[in-house]
Amino acid sequence: MPSPHNYRITSFSTLIGFLYGLRQHAVVIDAHVDSACGDHGLVAHVHGLLRPMLPDCPPADLESLTLSDIGGEANLQLLCALLAALEERSGGVVSGPAIVVPRLDDTAPEGWHAVRILAPSTLPKSALPLARHLAGRVRAYVDAGQPDGFFADEKAELDAVGKRHSNDFAFGTSSRHFLREALNMDIPVLRLPLGMVQYGYGKGARLFRSTTSDTTSSMGMLLSTDKAAASQMLRLAGFPVADQAKVASENEAIAAAEAFGFPVVVKPTDRTHGDGVFPRLVSTEEVAQRFHDACAQSPNVVVERHIEGQDYRVNVVAGKVVGAVLRLPAGVTGDGEHTIRALIAQENKDPRRSAGAFSVMKPIEIDDDLRAYLHKTGYKLTSVPEEGVFVRLRANANVSSGGSTVVVTDDIHPENVRLCERACALMALDIAGVDLICRSIAEPVAATGGTICEINVMPQMGHTYLHSFHMALRDYVGPGQSDEGIVLRLAWEGDVIDRSALVAQVLDRRGPGQIVGDWQPGFAETGLPVDRIGTVVIGDGTAPDLQEAFRLLKPYLRGEVILTEKHADDPLLKDALEGCLMRVVPAQSDISLPDPGAQG
Repeated sequence: MPSPHNYRITSFSTLIGFLYGLRQHAVVIDAHVDSACGDHGLVAHVHGLLRPMLPDCPPADLESLTLSDIGGEANLQLLCALLAALEERSGGVVSGPAIVVPRLDDTAPEGWHAVRILAPSTLPKSALPLARHLAGRVRAYVDAGQPDGFFADEKAELDAVGKRHSNDFAFGTSSRHFLREALNMDIPVLRLPLGMVQYGYGKGARLFRSTTSDTTSSMGMLLSTDKAAASQMLRLAGFPVADQAKVASENEAIAAAEAFGFPVVVKPTDRTHGDGVFPRLVSTEEVAQRFHDACAQSPNVVVERHIEGQDYRVNVVAGKVVGAVLRLPAGVTGDGEHTIRALIAQENKDPRRSAGAFSVMKPIEIDDDLRAYLHKTGYKLTSVPEEGVFVRLRANANVSSGGSTVVVTDDIHPENVRLCERACALMALDIAGVDLICRSIAEPVAATGGTICEINVMPQMGHTYLHSFHMALRDYVGPGQSDEGIVLRLAWEGDVIDRSALVAQVLDRRGPGQIVGDWQPGFAETGLPVDRIGTVVIGDGTAPDLQEAFRLLKPYLRGEVILTEKHADDPLLKDALEGCLMRVVPAQSDISLPDPGAQG
């Protein structure tokens, strides 16, 4: 095995721009590496130790990592792959593997060479401390000499690091799915303040914050975040909703329950994820207790008539139903041998169940509510259910409390499609999750005694119907948005459109359509401010290192190069332009572009 000390990191930094064909900004690691080749025994061993503790993240998967033949570079590539996996674990989204580029550095030791490694990142400034931490751990591993024992506690440490930095990335489940789908659909992404993301450049681009868009009505958001107001609105318009009463005291809650008849539901009007919702209450004692439990979540509480039926979530995007799921409560199926406690432990071994913020299913937690529900149904944790008997563990069917989902989009009755779309239109919501309680979604809700339970703004579609994200981006933005709309000028004579002016056009979603900017020498270090260029225009001016500038922007070119006769015969530029679609014009005055002063 070659010497493990075959690389030395000289600096960490961030790239808030686009270079070398990367689709994202990047963490930048400058290093010196031993030029000698060697096997990858050390790298493979680190891989084997750490891979099981990392999440599934295909773009950064270590299994697909093609390591350099140079030992030091291989170690650094592994470090970056671990960084990508840990960033995904912490809430980011990584577009692909890191790249290695040579650099000039006279301080490299004899027999070594200097490299720059760029690791794509959702938010490089937040990923930077992760990179520093991993670099220290990998170096310590190398120095330890006995890696198996040294990494005994590494999983817990990496878990703690991931949790500590998860808020830095500040991406919820839906935002992560949107971002990954945008990368898959080749849609530009710009992260903005307050958790907002712009998809696309300039005219036609759209803003999202989780699953709310720039056309989501503020009135709709106001209504849907108050369950009592939403129910009143729906009732006024003739939609099927359960009888409901707002209550301010224990006595009022009991009186409302007795008026409706048991069972009833007690819940806050302004909470999400099923927090504080207590269904199937069958006595005044339960109502009194759960009223106070709900008040601990919010001072705004309602009592509602319980409607028997299946629990469905229907997702509406751009005013149209795009998917539906049946939500199943947490539960276990008996085998005639194991206790309910043991069956829960077995169920929690399902790899899809995780307490992580971005898991598809959550663990089933044994708490007071679960014990109380089991007691009500005649079971205990020590009970042994008969083989094939399903034991429901909670009254609600929320994914957040250990439930699961089954896609039923193909089963939804056309009248239920119209019902959900009409309800969202009434509430002025373009994207929403409509919760239905009914016997079967294949039958009309209104005709079978079902109801609209809630209409949710900012629905977490990642737990219900992943294809919704593709459909939303397709309907709101469209694939490859702005491919032809950006013109970058080189050697242009006249007023300069600098980086900030170019970014201003990118952010102008109601602009004229075409975005124009000038190449800046600083782009070689800071990166391009955009990840695609429709047209490159080379004017009548002079520019040092014109061919080098074009080499850096060439990976982002989607269309043609228009150049003047002055530069058409430049042999170095000809080499750089090889393979590009080119058009030569006599002079800069023959190139028609929008007036930069008229932009916006």
